[in-house]
Amino acid sequence: MSDRGRLEQRVARAAARAGVSGRPSIVTLAAPAKETDALAVSLQAGPPFAYWEMPDRGFAMAATGEAHIIGTPADAGRFGTASAAVRDLASRTHQVAVDGADRAPLLIGGFSFTPDSGWPGFPAGRLVLPDLAYIQRHPGNRVWIAATEVQADAHPATVAGALLGRIRAARRMAPARVTPRVTGDRRADDMDLHDPGYLAGAAQAIRLIREGGLTKVTLARRVDVDHQPALGPFLAALRQIHGACAVFAFARPGGAVFCGATPELLARVEGLTVEALALAGTAPRGSSGSEDQRLAHVLLNDPKELEEHAHVRAELMRRLSDRGFALDPPEPTSILELPGILHLATRISAVAPVGTGVLDVVGSLHPTPAVGGLPRDHATSWIVAQEPFDRGWYAGPVGYCDLSGNGEFHAALRSCLIDGNRTSLFAGAGVVSASQPEEELRETDLKLGALLPSLAGMTDHRWRSYATADALAAALVKGGVAGVIISPGSRSTPLALAVTDEGPPARIVLDERSAGFTALGLAKATGKPAAVVCTSGSAAANYLPAVVEADRGRVPLVVVTADRPPGFLDRDAPQTINQVGLYGSAVRASACLPVAHECDPEWVAGEVLRVLEAACPPDAGPVHVNVPFDKPLEPPARRDTRPSFEMSLPESRGERVLGSSMERLEGFMDRAGAGVIVVGPRATDQTERDAVHRLAARCGWPILADGMSGLRNRDGENLVTAGDMLVGDRAFATRHTPDAVIRIGGLPTGTLTQNWLEGLQAPEIVLDPDFRWRAPGPEAVLRDPIAPLIDRVSPSPVDSGWTHAWRTAELRVRERRRYERSHHPDTELAITAEVLDNEALVWAGSSMPVRHVNAMLEPGGGVAVFGNRGASGIDGTLASAAGAALGFGRRVTAVVGDLTFLHDAGSLTTARALGVDLSIVVLDNGGGAIFAMLPYLRSLRESGVEDAYAQGRELFVTPHDQDLAAVAGGFGVTAERIEPGEIVKALRDARSRPGVSVLVAKTDAEAMFAAYDRLYRT
Repeated sequence: MSDRGRLEQRVARAAARAGVSGRPSIVTLAAPAKETDALAVSLQAGPPFAYWEMPDRGFAMAATGEAHIIGTPADAGRFGTASAAVRDLASRTHQVAVDGADRAPLLIGGFSFTPDSGWPGFPAGRLVLPDLAYIQRHPGNRVWIAATEVQADAHPATVAGALLGRIRAARRMAPARVTPRVTGDRRADDMDLHDPGYLAGAAQAIRLIREGGLTKVTLARRVDVDHQPALGPFLAALRQIHGACAVFAFARPGGAVFCGATPELLARVEGLTVEALALAGTAPRGSSGSEDQRLAHVLLNDPKELEEHAHVRAELMRRLSDRGFALDPPEPTSILELPGILHLATRISAVAPVGTGVLDVVGSLHPTPAVGGLPRDHATSWIVAQEPFDRGWYAGPVGYCDLSGNGEFHAALRSCLIDGNRTSLFAGAGVVSASQPEEELRETDLKLGALLPSLAGMTDHRWRSYATADALAAALVKGGVAGVIISPGSRSTPLALAVTDEGPPARIVLDERSAGFTALGLAKATGKPAAVVCTSGSAAANYLPAVVEADRGRVPLVVVTADRPPGFLDRDAPQTINQVGLYGSAVRASACLPVAHECDPEWVAGEVLRVLEAACPPDAGPVHVNVPFDKPLEPPARRDTRPSFEMSLPESRGERVLGSSMERLEGFMDRAGAGVIVVGPRATDQTERDAVHRLAARCGWPILADGMSGLRNRDGENLVTAGDMLVGDRAFATRHTPDAVIRIGGLPTGTLTQNWLEGLQAPEIVLDPDFRWRAPGPEAVLRDPIAPLIDRVSPSPVDSGWTHAWRTAELRVRERRRYERSHHPDTELAITAEVLDNEALVWAGSSMPVRHVNAMLEPGGGVAVFGNRGASGIDGTLASAAGAALGFGRRVTAVVGDLTFLHDAGSLTTARALGVDLSIVVLDNGGGAIFAMLPYLRSLRESGVEDAYAQGRELFVTPHDQDLAAVAGGFGVTAERIEPGEIVKALRDARSRPGVSVLVAKTDAEAMFAAYDRLYRT
């Protein structure tokens, strides 16, 4: 039977039942719901509505319209009357659910403090079964429930159609999440909260208690504010600030709204389990965690506060016990931390007699000593006579229940009544014999402070600023960010604290330029995005070199910059630059947020995840998130660091290979008589490396594997590690010109290989899932994932003589390498070879070291080599290596030139502060030897004009006269000068000690060039 058929059948039964009983039946229809904002649903529907949300628990409810109302008489039996009415309603309700939805409807409402008190629209007791409810019992259980009364003459098709239509309309709703906002400049601390009448009432209560007339009494006050807050932002601020409380609102058709954020659980019933909370005893929060701890200790040992709490706890347990509840041993009294305030709290649990509903428990406990006093009746009568206002629903029970009696009710504290242009706020304090009137007045001021900052027009926006920062930090975690490098600063205070508290693992690096490259190395080591956080102004500009390298190197780097609010740039404010679009086209995506306190945290998280997706493959690279913060920047007394909303990652696109790509690649290879596979620098994984070897074995094409390609980690019959030497041999290159070329990865390191590829007339196909290749020229650029693509092609094999010729030449060059190492062990090439043989993780500096790696790295050694081969500059090399060591959690050995070392020597401080194990081998040849190869300098040298050559050498080779070991020692790291022949022992010694070790090997540039001449001889 269809869902509609089942529903019509149930409506027909309900109508028949109504005809027999003479009273209307109820039919409810439940359907699954997508996540939405319960507050937004309530506001969109308009009054009458009820809203309830417990952010920390993930519960939320929006109730609109009134399908059925349970009203109670204004007498002492009202809770029993309401409980019986709920049971009666259950007997007349027919529940239908579709698509596996939780079908149980909820009633929601409240009761006045005393039976004969109440405000217009807020009677002694009122529970509503709504026309339509959105209920999120927890993040995985969300439903829409529509309800209607069914008379005996109801037409089933009409009723069913109306209910289904209501559900369909609800499912189409997509209201924007309601966010707090600042709309004025009034401050809570500008308001005069002095109340002589309250002081007099407290003094009278203390005298009565000391005379024995009362044991305890809670005296409340009302503060009227001539101000009507914007209801949505006000309630949004309450739930954002008071995540541990029950945030509620009851709106009546006349416009009056009773709302608040109460921490006091009166009763929760689930089956036979009953819970209550003894909440009494109060102290202010401190300005820091340590001060909070001190104040909590004082509160836990304050005789007056302990006396008040003991009265409440004992009385709650006595009332439950007297009514046949089996009490569990009470939990130890603890501290409940709320915004601006600390409370003594004791959780009480019990097993209820069979058939007990939550309203029965409420009737047993209300009013508790926490909101009324002891003895109960005497204290309540004194309150009604003494307080100069009607409490109405303030301090009365508010909450929800299902038709089985399960549910929960709270005492409506920290609440206010909004009626027209007046807002009345309520707060009370428990008075005992040790009380002082001034202290009780201060306590009510403290409790009023829970609502005053949330009223529209108040300027303390720290809650909202930190909610934005916390949402950003949570999104970084959700997005898989490996770690965050924070550079301290004032404007970024909320970001730094949020990331440290709930974000990915965070480390501190003082210098932003160094921090950027540290994150770059971390991302390369982990294969995951890494983030940096800094303050506003020139600090953000210092990330640019790392951003450029991340762009060109396809590294997922997330740059998060704090900013000043708009307008500061036009006032010549310090530490203020235009940070919007700061990194230009180098970033894959950017999110320039509004001022933090104006943001919806859920939207912020979505924006960060959107940007993070752009940072990741296939077109990996840097992204930028810019967040302006207004003062004050210090954290609020309490904040809920974990978001109350769910975050979802964009759906993975998966590794999809197009059939057209397979056909094109296979046809390309079959048409070629003989070809080569050229693999440049690329962050390959083992799966991809194995796939390339398998393809070469099937087709018989040699693999010209760059030293930074990762392909040399194993040997193979088709592997050529000496490609740069072979293609530089004119005779060999002429005899072995390929018919076709497959390109993978970046531009090869060797200049001779670059020139050879440039001069070839052979057609090319580029396998480029990283979106590196954008220029015209190749026959095709295939963006498919490499391993799945090449494993699916079956090209025809070429004549084995083609591969044999390359392999024979390759083996001759390997002999030259071995000869070079054994007969010229003092050259930079031999030193680099020893590092590659003896270390597992090597970071190759740009300029000459990476060329040494390309020339000397033998296959099958197992070493993993990394480096910055995007922009290929020397900037940030030491910081990048330190970041890699942080990511691997193991020692990394960097091989760098002397100018590279000097350029980034400040990052020795970074490496030391990070506590990483890092060996740095410095090849000190007296300057930038690579520039001695410039044709201009060669011509000057050959001309014999010594002055011109000396000037040119000064300009380009930039010789230095620094003692590099002394420079390193100045940064507090272990440093030593070594002879080239001592490199193996020096590396072993460095591995034996933790931290950073700098090994400075004095080398000769002319000997280095001679070694290259021998290695590359034709």
